[in-house]
Amino acid sequence: MLRGVPTPRIDVGNFLETSQNPVSAQRHSQPKMGETMNRRISLILSSAFLALALVACSEGSPLSAIPDCAGVPGGSAVVDDCGVCNGDNTQCADCNGVAYGDGLLDNCDVCDNDPTNDCVEDCNGVWGGTDTVDECGVCGGDSSTCEDCAGVPNGDALLDNCGECDNDPTNDCVEDCEGVWGGDSVLDECGVCNGDNSTCLDCAGVPNGDAVVDECDVCDNDPLNDCVEDCNGVWGGGSILDECGVCDGDNSTCEDCAGVPNGDAVIDECGICGGAGEPCGSALTITPEADALVNSGSANSNYGLQEELRVDRGVDETYIRFDLAANIPAGAFIETVNFKTTAYTGFAWGGNGNVYTYLVADDTWAEEGITWNNRPAVSGESLGSWWLWYDYSDYTVKVGEHSTAEMAAAVQAELNSDGLISVRLNSPGYRTNYRSREYADESMRPRLEVEYLDCAGIPMGDAFVDSCDDCVGGTTGLDAGDCSEPEPDPEPEIGVGGTTTTLAQQGSCGGSNSTLNCPAGYVAVGYQGQTGAWFDHIKLVCQELLSDGSLGATTTTGANGWSNSGNNVGPYTCAAGNVMVGARVRAGNHMDYVQGRCMSVSDVVAGSAIGYSSSATGMGNSGGGNNYGDQICPAGQAITGMVGSNAQYACRVNWVCSNLTNN
Repeated sequence: MLRGVPTPRIDVGNFLETSQNPVSAQRHSQPKMGETMNRRISLILSSAFLALALVACSEGSPLSAIPDCAGVPGGSAVVDDCGVCNGDNTQCADCNGVAYGDGLLDNCDVCDNDPTNDCVEDCNGVWGGTDTVDECGVCGGDSSTCEDCAGVPNGDALLDNCGECDNDPTNDCVEDCEGVWGGDSVLDECGVCNGDNSTCLDCAGVPNGDAVVDECDVCDNDPLNDCVEDCNGVWGGGSILDECGVCDGDNSTCEDCAGVPNGDAVIDECGICGGAGEPCGSALTITPEADALVNSGSANSNYGLQEELRVDRGVDETYIRFDLAANIPAGAFIETVNFKTTAYTGFAWGGNGNVYTYLVADDTWAEEGITWNNRPAVSGESLGSWWLWYDYSDYTVKVGEHSTAEMAAAVQAELNSDGLISVRLNSPGYRTNYRSREYADESMRPRLEVEYLDCAGIPMGDAFVDSCDDCVGGTTGLDAGDCSEPEPDPEPEIGVGGTTTTLAQQGSCGGSNSTLNCPAGYVAVGYQGQTGAWFDHIKLVCQELLSDGSLGATTTTGANGWSNSGNNVGPYTCAAGNVMVGARVRAGNHMDYVQGRCMSVSDVVAGSAIGYSSSATGMGNSGGGNNYGDQICPAGQAITGMVGSNAQYACRVNWVCSNLTNN
């Protein structure tokens, strides 16, 4: 060691380690630039110290025994720029051969340290290639694939249907009416292609004009002066309807009962023109002349004067008798009978709780003498029934009642017989207690509510058949005759004539009247017409009444209602030798049903009683509309016409009756 010269400290171990791990010259393993500079400075300093050391170790130097980088004492091996002992600087050279240089190879194998001139990949994936994407988005293309019709890439010019290329849609050619693009064919005023306007001329020669030829061959566009059809179907004719709706008529066919055309005066139910009909419109109430209960437990006891009547299974029965002749005029026709009793308590034992009414033919039983053991027998089937329910201590007032055709028929038969009717009440299963005729409150006693027509056909009228079998009194204006010395009957010569009667209206529509009569000397025997859901029209079927009472030639009246849209029905007529004396009608806004009531010519001519003996087949819907019941001609009369409404559909009727006389 040299005196006074500081001996450099060389970390040989570190040095050797460095020489044994040279820095790679590959681009992708190079250290960062700052790190490289620091390592180069470190090596330079180490080399300087090593040089000093070598000098010091030169021959004759006491330091000459110091080993070199290869560990050879006094050896000449040195560390190169890459830190490799005895290296050639290739271990850390860049692509330009510069140790620790920053030159890099790009993807086109060009070495430099300028990243801005590195080669790039073209649109076909070739590094350094020249292909580019054209305006149409095609790599290496020539922009032709997206040219418009004018050759402009991505342009907006279009070819129209006439082959013209531009970007102005307002001047595109159009298709003419023959389908030719750019053609010159056009629609005329009638909408015809290349037409001459002749196909839509009105009667005045104006295309699409509104002039028309009316039924009188006048062409103009003023509907107010069009000719009209008269009532005879003549266009421009002068025939007109009269007040009755009759073409060229004299207003006589729609006179009301007071002779006023389309007047509103009608014959009321009492047969009075313009009358109110109130005195004869309500039902007649008849209370018993005798009633009594009979009890099987006290079979010989009489309970005729008690205020109570009773029915109870087979234990109690009730007998009631009414005096019909004392209340209803002789020869009357019974229309309806409502039988009423008033109950005040009872008990529903079980089983059949109906209370049945039976006719008792024997009217001779005594109110204070009838018992269970001597009670008269009943006859025939039940005339009607009702059902009332009571349970223990129930004292609610209830009315048992029925109104049946069987009850009305029984009253009619008994009126025409001895004028008395007796009935028995019984119940198979219930007990019911009723008030008797002895009870203080008359409104709670048993009663018959009867509606009838007197022999003159007047509802609830006073006319009656006298001992001469003539209908007298009431509205007839006739007195009862002396029949002790009857005059001999003249040789019969039957005919139609004399008094006529218009029956009460059936149906409720308004409108003017239209009277339709059989020809003179004819009488109605039936009807025919057209019907659908209701009557379109109805006509009377008429037959000539011959002098011997037989019926001859047949004809029909005009129609009540002038619609012809329904189905043809009928004719429906009375049995041979019979004529119509009345009819049952159902009607709502229109007539729905009619059923003629019939009687033989001889019985009508005899004039002994009002009513009918048979019926014709009904026409229409028997369940439609409201029930207007029967209207029956007075005794001695038959239907010869009808008064209807001058309307499209038959909706109401008044039957016109005429005397059938024996001249």
